[in-house]
Amino acid sequence: RRIVQSRVRLLLNHPFFGNLATRLIIVDATEWCPTAATDGKHLYYNKNFLGAFDDAELDFVIAHEVMHCVYDHIDRRGTRQADYWNMAGDYVINRDLKIHNVGRMPKVGLYDDRYRENCTDEIYDDLHQNQKKVKQTLDMHIDKLLDEMEKQDKKGAGTGNKDGKKGPISISKEERKQLKDEIKNAILQSAQVAGAGNVPGGVQRLIKELTNPKMDWRTMLDQQIT
Repeated sequence: RRIVQSRVRLLLNHPFFGNLATRLIIVDATEWCPTAATDGKHLYYNKNFLGAFDDAELDFVIAHEVMHCVYDHIDRRGTRQADYWNMAGDYVINRDLKIHNVGRMPKVGLYDDRYRENCTDEIYDDLHQNQKKVKQTLDMHIDKLLDEMEKQDKKGAGTGNKDGKKGPISISKEERKQLKDEIKNAILQSAQVAGAGNVPGGVQRLIKELTNPKMDWRTMLDQQIT
């Protein structure tokens, strides 16, 4: 009920984030998810974790999960170390949400003024090279979510947990590919509804890449090697 109310508040006050939040299917995953997570289709949550936040903090967390979908943090990780990649993504997302005054960041959130102008890849390089201590982040670590998803894949496409109680709901490779296209369309539509001034700078650059794609040679090389 509180998550639904949060999505309504986001729709009214921050339409870009609200429109994207409404497309996620809410799943109580208290039995296996310690915090919150998303696979791009579902919003998994631990009721005890979210229950500790007030409304403003809850709005921030829901928008935070939405932005993991927008920036495609799971698939873009590639061969990078998951904990540092997840931290880097959190720094970028929390920065964007604070700039646009979306709710209020909980004390457990990661934020650093030094990363105000950096993208996820750049922040990851800094964290990894300096071997900075991994802290508890707002959301479930991406590596753990990927492990859970891989367990479901081994059971076969379309099988696995359908109630989300013991692990993420299985999504086949074909469904994931279709899901990525749906997310791209949702980003473009949500940005149009919200207006350019209400969309984070990083998302504006992403939209430019979607409408005028330009593949970075390092990304292509990483994909080929993988």
